[in-house]
Amino acid sequence: MNKKFTILLLIFCLMLSGCSMSNTKGNNNQKSDNTSDKIMEQTGGTMVEGTSSINGIDTQKTTGIKSNASMSTNEYKIFTTIYYKDKDGMLIPITRKLVKQDGIARASINGLIDNSANREEVAYYGLYPVLPQGTEILGIDIRQGVAVVDFNEKFLDYNNETEEKIAIASLVYTLTEFKTINSVSINVNGQPQDELKHKTNVAGTLSREDVLINNDKLFVDRGTDKLEVYMYKNIEYGISLLVPVSIEYEKVSDEYLPDKIAELLNTDLSDKNLVSYIPSGIKLNESSFKSGVLTLDFTNQSKDGIQDDYADKMLNQILYSMSRINGVEKIKILINGKEMTLKGETELSKQLPLQRRINEIID
Repeated sequence: MNKKFTILLLIFCLMLSGCSMSNTKGNNNQKSDNTSDKIMEQTGGTMVEGTSSINGIDTQKTTGIKSNASMSTNEYKIFTTIYYKDKDGMLIPITRKLVKQDGIARASINGLIDNSANREEVAYYGLYPVLPQGTEILGIDIRQGVAVVDFNEKFLDYNNETEEKIAIASLVYTLTEFKTINSVSINVNGQPQDELKHKTNVAGTLSREDVLINNDKLFVDRGTDKLEVYMYKNIEYGISLLVPVSIEYEKVSDEYLPDKIAELLNTDLSDKNLVSYIPSGIKLNESSFKSGVLTLDFTNQSKDGIQDDYADKMLNQILYSMSRINGVEKIKILINGKEMTLKGETELSKQLPLQRRINEIID
């Protein structure tokens, strides 16, 4: 009788233990979900799971360029933009879907390190990582908008000053894609750096306001300001990607910024193998800004008008370039004061939301 009672008692205890383990597992899953929400809030990214529709985005219908990467459809992913270089040293932003993790900023930097896996990810498009082989991230600390990144000594292994400038611009632009990061400070083996091996100045904190991209220089001159205008570059296999180019100009008041951007979009950058699909006869007549909506009225004096085959590219150039104006949330476009619909039924007169992704790779 005592043996039977003992056996029954053991079975009962095992059943209780199984219930307890099940509850614990459930709590861990809940913790993971909360962590995901926190990451989303910090990065401002869009999270997707597999091929489902989250935040109004159907990932099966998302357009972009295809990656060689393969990821599990059961993993949460966050869209983030990484700045790779092409064979000419031009930095090109690519929006990727990175697997959700606590250190998403660290993951973005890891994507810039030259190794076989990273090279394979973007080799098809003629793009390359920008940080030297063997580079390791020893730590990253983000406080009050400043990301202090500590690298090992391999981070210094650039062949020349040009490579250093490309890497610094890529690092600053990649990290400041995150809402919580405004500037970047560089350490090597725990020591703050004033300059790199080839004398590139990296002292203090580096922000987008200070750093130029796809420019012969790295820093903005004192007394001037800069804007990024977006052009197209043909890469590989007929692929054409948007490229930001920093252009310095004398400061103007905010109300004249749309006019300045429209003017700069007509800059001849053929020496950099960049193309603008905005016809020379398209000029900004007037602009207005109210409640986050920027209205642009263009005058079309082009003999050939707006070509349907290039209309979407023209629109992308305008949207991405104008999106850098503070406070702009949506853009409305008129041609000769009238509404216009592009091929593909894009109504320019509608309030078009700003694009948060660029040159998107479909994983």
